[in-house]
Amino acid sequence: MSLAELEKSEKGGEAAWKAATPALERIAMFLHDTPDDGPFFLGGTVSYADFVLVGFLQFCRRAGEDVFERVIKVDADGKFERHYKACEQWLERDGE
Repeated sequence: MSLAELEKSEKGGEAAWKAATPALERIAMFLHDTPDDGPFFLGGTVSYADFVLVGFLQFCRRAGEDVFERVIKVDADGKFERHYKACEQWLERDGE
């Protein structure tokens, strides 16, 4: 089925957001447990996990600002947003 059909089905829309929220909260928990309160999973040191997360967040932003904002707001303490801003330098494209 297409994404439009999935969204309208019983597994899409709010049901999909409800199912995804616990996993997003768990990821945010890992960001809260950083060693030196840095923006990355290893505190002040960027790692592969950071690129995976920022890649996902960028995908959400490209899907729509409403999707991005909804994911960012799962973490009320702002760690997702802080992480995204710390990784913005790696999201830039050459020549743009």
